[in-house]
Amino acid sequence: MSEQSWQSFWDNAPGVIAIVLIFGGGMITGAIGMVISAWNHNRDNERNAVLKQQMLDRGMSADEIIRVINAGKDKA
Repeated sequence: MSEQSWQSFWDNAPGVIAIVLIFGGGMITGAIGMVISAWNHNRDNERNAVLKQQMLDRGMSADEIIRVINAGKDKA
């Protein structure tokens, strides 16, 4: 009995896989995009923190650090 049910499953596997990819592919792509976006945001924050620490180690004032950090941002 169980041998027959496994055979039935494998006979229908390509169709099941296609349906899962059609309906779940967008969710998988979206989830991967969210993870990559969060990782990039984390890396940007990490680089920014290292830059700020280096500027503090060089003796820059808080106003100078703010000016440097904001220099690369758009004014628009």
